[in-house]
Amino acid sequence: MAFGKDKTGEAAVVRALMELLPQSKRLKCKADDWNQQLLDYGRQLRQQNQQSEDLSL
Repeated sequence: MAFGKDKTGEAAVVRALMELLPQSKRLKCKADDWNQQLLDYGRQLRQQNQQSEDLSL
């Protein structure tokens, strides 16, 4: 499960989902929200790919 960092209703939602899916884990993002986390990760991958291409020239 993944949720943003805001606290609005979060505890109740997490509790309900954990009851339905007890094997699940809660992941906390490092960024402000998961959308930003994924955008940052994509940017990081593009930079790594660009560095690899630059080294192979």
